[in-house]
Amino acid sequence: MARPWIAIVSGVATRHVEAFLAASRGLCRVEVVDPGELSVDLHRSRIRLRRRGAALPPYDAAVFRRLNPKGSFDFQVQVLREWQRLLSVAVNRVDAMVNAMDKLAITARLKEAGLPVPSSWAVADVRTAEDVVRREGMVVAKPMYGSMGEGVQLWRSTDKLRRVVPEYLAEYGAVLLQEFVPSGGRDVRVFVVGDKAVAACSRIAPSGDCRTNV
Repeated sequence: MARPWIAIVSGVATRHVEAFLAASRGLCRVEVVDPGELSVDLHRSRIRLRRRGAALPPYDAAVFRRLNPKGSFDFQVQVLREWQRLLSVAVNRVDAMVNAMDKLAITARLKEAGLPVPSSWAVADVRTAEDVVRREGMVVAKPMYGSMGEGVQLWRSTDKLRRVVPEYLAEYGAVLLQEFVPSGGRDVRVFVVGDKAVAACSRIAPSGDCRTNV
């Protein structure tokens, strides 16, 4: 019996992907696919996905992990949704992956559920972002989508703000500003399945860094 052929969809090389590759050796054939390299061919009667111009191989399953942060978010999501429709098995379905990356949506849903979350502001223009920082004195700036602490910065109301904010918005398009909650350089991540906490870990920030998830 042929070994399953699985695609790990990730636009960023991470330890999680490396661990998946290591765990799969001898069990299945695994390849990493960058979603930023995909395209959809609607020519004639069939829908085909292509990767760098070539036909996408007939994978048995795909694990959707990460988008390519340097590519179009909307485009990659639409392409992956088309691929998901063609797959027999898709793990971390596209909408679940998008929800996990969407910091604004997750914060809003937690707040609606009555859970305590930091005061937050989703901003796309320089003036509003600067006004929030000056009013609060210090905030945490995050890209609207992402994980692993990428792009997370601590902004203070100083003269550097006029340079930092335009550069950040030019790169990310928008920013999620959140109240800075001191953690002493340590936090706890709890994994919940359904209504049960199944695992937890303590995370420690590197020396001189406020981020515990890097």
